[in-house]
Amino acid sequence: MSEIGRRGVSVTRYGRTAAGERLEQLGVNSTQAFIEATSNITFQRQGEIWLKSLADRKRNPLEQTTIDNRRYALDKWIYPFFYGRLVAEVNNLANLANPGLQQT
Repeated sequence: MSEIGRRGVSVTRYGRTAAGERLEQLGVNSTQAFIEATSNITFQRQGEIWLKSLADRKRNPLEQTTIDNRRYALDKWIYPFFYGRLVAEVNNLANLANPGLQQT
């Protein structure tokens, strides 16, 4: 049995299931893989990598003014808030903003 997937392409259930199982085997979407990939990079460094990717992407690259506006927002608001933190440490913004709050 097949179904229509993204972009109108027919996708078999087996194909979707097999791909999902393969990703699980490789550990691509696991929490552990994310932590290992982000354990040594600061939030600011990751932001700079992201900004560079916006200009270098082949499909629909952003204009320089848009990138400058995003850089301004990062410099003014985001970087000071996350100063010196690693990406792996930033997992729940609510807890960072209000450390006294506890999950129920």
